[in-house]
Amino acid sequence: MKKKFNIAVIGLGYVGLPLVLALSKKINVIAYDKNKLRVNDLLNNIDTNEDKILHFNKNIEFTDNIHNLSKANCYIICVPTPIFKNKKPNLNNIFQVIKSLSKVMKKGDLIILESTVYPGFTNEELIPLIESLTNFSYKNKEFLVGYSPERINPSDKVHTLENTPKIVSSDDKSTLNQISKIYSLAVKKIIKVQSIKVAESAKIIENIQRDINISLINELHLLFYKMNIDTNEVLEAAESKWNFLPFKPGLVGGHCIGVDPYYLVHKANKLNIKTKTILSGRDINEKMHLYILKNICIYLNKHNIKPSKSNFLVLGCTFKENCKDIRNSGTVKLIKKSMQIFQNVDCYEEFIDHDELKNIKIIKKIKKNNYQAIFIGLAHDYIVKNFKYKKLEPILKKNGYIFDFKNIIKGPKVVKV
Repeated sequence: MKKKFNIAVIGLGYVGLPLVLALSKKINVIAYDKNKLRVNDLLNNIDTNEDKILHFNKNIEFTDNIHNLSKANCYIICVPTPIFKNKKPNLNNIFQVIKSLSKVMKKGDLIILESTVYPGFTNEELIPLIESLTNFSYKNKEFLVGYSPERINPSDKVHTLENTPKIVSSDDKSTLNQISKIYSLAVKKIIKVQSIKVAESAKIIENIQRDINISLINELHLLFYKMNIDTNEVLEAAESKWNFLPFKPGLVGGHCIGVDPYYLVHKANKLNIKTKTILSGRDINEKMHLYILKNICIYLNKHNIKPSKSNFLVLGCTFKENCKDIRNSGTVKLIKKSMQIFQNVDCYEEFIDHDELKNIKIIKKIKKNNYQAIFIGLAHDYIVKNFKYKKLEPILKKNGYIFDFKNIIKGPKVVKV
C-alpha cells in the first residue's frame, strides 16, 4: 500500500460522519453515502442527525457516486447492521457495500470494517465475498483487511471519537500497523489487537454487558415496585460501596444494545451452544415497556380511571436522553402499545417531528386540563428544565397522575413507576 493514505469513509451516519470530520483535520477524505438526500444535506452544511449547521473544511469530498471511490486505496465501512424481525443478523448493508466496492477496488487496497458483526464474520464471510467478486487473493495480499469496531455514543459530548480508545485489528502485522497509523490521525489512544476475531468479540460484549446489567436493575425495579420500595433510594444506598456498578432502570433501545446480543446468539446457535444469560437479559429489556404500561393501567384502574376513556401524554420518545435517534426506542414501543389501550395518546418530543413517526401523534403544544395520565420515560435536558411539577399539574385533569420512570419530578400527583 502507498505511504500516502487516500481514505474513503462509506456510510455518513452517526458513526461515519464523526470519523470523516476527525480525519479531515489532517488529510483529504472522500465521504460516501448512497443516500443522495443525506449527501445533499451535508453539501449544504446540514447534519440532520444532530440538527446542526456544520462548517466542513475543504479536505472533504462528499459524494453519492461509488465510482468516485476509485481515487481511494483505503475504504472504511461504517454502515448499520440491524436485525430482521426474526432477530437474525441483517448484514445486507455490508454485502451491498462490498458488491459496489468490487467495481472500483484495485490490488493492494485496504478495507476496514467498523460495523458491528458476530465473531468470525470478517474472516469467514467478508473476505471470501471480496475474493469471489474481485478475483483478488487475500492470502497473497492482493487486498488487505482490518476491523476497528465503532464506539460512537450519539449526543455524548464527553466520550467523543477523539478521546475514546480505538481498537484496531488485523491478522497481518504490517496491515495492523498501517491501520493504527490511519486512526492515529483522528484518535488519541490506539489499542492494537492481533486478531480480527478478538476485536469483533470485544465490540459485541461491550453492549451485551450493558444490556445484562440494565436488565438486572430492571428486574429488581419491578420487584421493588411490587414491594413498595423506592428503587432509586435502594440504588443510591448500594452505590455507597466502592465496587457497586451504577446502573439505572431503563427502556433499552438504540442501534447497539438492543441488537448486538442477537448477533452473538446467532453465532452461538451455529456452534450448537445454548446461551442462557444473554437471552434472559434481552427478554426482560424487550418487555420492559409492557411491564411499565401494565403498572400504569393497574394504578389508574385502582383510582377509578378507565384507560379506554382517558387521554395519555408521553414526554419524549427517542431511544436515549438528548438524542434524536429513534431506532429501537423503548418509549416508542410503549407509545404504540398504549395506543391500543388509551382513548387518545399524544407525544411531546422536541427532537423529532411527526414525519419521522407517522403513526404516532407528535404534538407541539400541550393543552391544559387534558390528560388523565402523563408518562416521563426520558430525562431530556429540556424535560428536566421546562417540565417542573408546577407546569405539569395544569395539564392534568383533576383526577390525573404523572408517572415518572426517571425520578425527576416531585409532587402529590407523581407516581414512581
